[in-house]
Amino acid sequence: MFDDPSIRFLVLVAAVLTVTFVGLVIVWRGVAGMLRSRGMETRLEQAVGQGPVISPLDDFDDSPSAIEEIGRRIASIGRNQDDTRLLLVRAGWFNPASVYTFNTARVFVSAAMAAGGFALFLFVDAVPARVPDWIGAVIGGAIGYLLPKMWLNGRVKARCKTISREMATMLDVMALVIEGGLNVDQALRWLAELQGLNAPETQRVLRLTMRDIDSGMDWVEALDRMGTRLAIREASDLAIVLAQSISTGTDVRRPLKAFAEEFRDSRYQTAREQIGRKTTSLSVIMVLFFLPVLLLLLGSPALVSLMRSLGSGGPGQ
Repeated sequence: MFDDPSIRFLVLVAAVLTVTFVGLVIVWRGVAGMLRSRGMETRLEQAVGQGPVISPLDDFDDSPSAIEEIGRRIASIGRNQDDTRLLLVRAGWFNPASVYTFNTARVFVSAAMAAGGFALFLFVDAVPARVPDWIGAVIGGAIGYLLPKMWLNGRVKARCKTISREMATMLDVMALVIEGGLNVDQALRWLAELQGLNAPETQRVLRLTMRDIDSGMDWVEALDRMGTRLAIREASDLAIVLAQSISTGTDVRRPLKAFAEEFRDSRYQTAREQIGRKTTSLSVIMVLFFLPVLLLLLGSPALVSLMRSLGSGGPGQ
């Protein structure tokens, strides 16, 4: 297929120009939509005259309208997006429109990888001539479709580790301020704005939770959303404990200390597991690299003596 080099070149140029044009159109429409939104916020600020207008989506990720529209069309012909939406929330993207942006990015990555695989099979001489060029497009498209989901899962794991590290300190501080006389509502608001706590991801979730409550959401629902946003099992249990404390007025200090101790034990257990894995890795490295050299050093004198004795006993002696 496409044995003529000139036809190959024209096909490649047409594909590059098409992808570039579509990308520029999407970026232009997205930037235009963001500028319109910023202009509307500026006019609202001038009309109100009381400083910046706080949008309910300030802490969310902006999704350009063109990309979001493409993602909505993709979602309308695909399967249920609840699993992807939950993964995005656990990864730190709380805007409901993020799933559509992710779908669009996934399709474009798949298309780019398909074009790359097609060009690889088309131009690389190492590929056998009997293999059709479209096989490269299929392989590249499949890899490009799977890579964004793999990257998203990796981001979820990294964020869970970060939150687990932050929560131990956060819970200790929260227990201290509640012992000092603050209730759960006051403690959460104080922690959300506390400077120098070194827990940016957890504090971001707390600020969003306080914003939900201020907008009229029920405490139980707001805390349940907080547990989902924090993306770890212990956070969901903590949300249930806090909701029960607010509803019934029970003491929350002992559960908070227990949760903090659990987080610390989990971190210690993770550290021990990592040390065990590294010890195994070091053993493999020593067997592969140090043991042959050691055997060579120990066995070389005997080998030299054996060679000398064989040489001295040869013909002519």
